[in-house]
Amino acid sequence: AILFIVGFLFSRPIELLGTNLSDRAAQEFSGPLRQPVMGAIMKQDTEYFYFNTSAALQERLNRDTNELVENMLALPRRIMEYIFRVIQRTATLYFVAPSMLWACLYFNVPFFVVTTFLTGRLLRRLYGQRDRSSESTVADTLELLQNIAPCSSFL
Repeated sequence: AILFIVGFLFSRPIELLGTNLSDRAAQEFSGPLRQPVMGAIMKQDTEYFYFNTSAALQERLNRDTNELVENMLALPRRIMEYIFRVIQRTATLYFVAPSMLWACLYFNVPFFVVTTFLTGRLLRRLYGQRDRSSESTVADTLELLQNIAPCSSFL
């Protein structure tokens, strides 16, 4: 029981520290990516913005940067977090109740593998529908923004 309490007491602060460091790394990683692109956009001639709206450019920059940060920083962190969580809980269960560990391995692992697989398929389908809906909303918004006359047309 002491091992379980010690494992729990150490795992939660480490998870919070990892989340904090991950957020900070994402911020430091995305800043240098955004600055040169925004600098290059701002150096364009005004004619460039007649064909490319600034809203579309900013939306694309934000989406690409967030996707890059997610794939390069957040995803590996989550994978390592889950691996260490499984190792910690397996070791705790092994030392506290080895017979319960084997019972969990024979019943829970196959059950959760099947459940994860089935819910993963459902969630991928739902996320696909959400993304398609989001893309149509973004397209409608960009079309609306493109129909707004630039300030220079009133001069």
